[in-house]
Amino acid sequence: MKTNRIVQSLFVSLWLIVVAGCITTATQRAESLVTPLPKLTSAVDAIVRYPDPAHPVPDDRLVAEAIKDLPGLQKAFAGYPIKVRHNVKDVVILVCSPDGKYAWLEDASWTLGVDHKWFLSKPPLPAEFTMDPDQKGKP
Repeated sequence: MKTNRIVQSLFVSLWLIVVAGCITTATQRAESLVTPLPKLTSAVDAIVRYPDPAHPVPDDRLVAEAIKDLPGLQKAFAGYPIKVRHNVKDVVILVCSPDGKYAWLEDASWTLGVDHKWFLSKPPLPAEFTMDPDQKGKP
């Protein structure tokens, strides 16, 4: 009887460890987007900076058009709402939580690296831009 309980306890403990190891947190998911985000920003920036007059891309299609031939970026950002703010030569990308409520990452084309890792903020910030391409020279 005791052996049976010990075996059951070990089985349950092992199962909990396996399940806990398979679950990713929102922080881990957001952190996994830090590396590919500058590539996404550059791809969108290229479309904004060098538009094809014969095939203009509407604002709501910029991200899809930028990554249509980049399966790595498609996979990385699948399921994450992405907002774009731009002028004729600069872009800001805002990656949001899967439900679209919170800002996770914000990246501007005129800076190096990811500008804001909002997923680290407590409490979470709403999914709104804090950077503006038209105001990039102002503090």
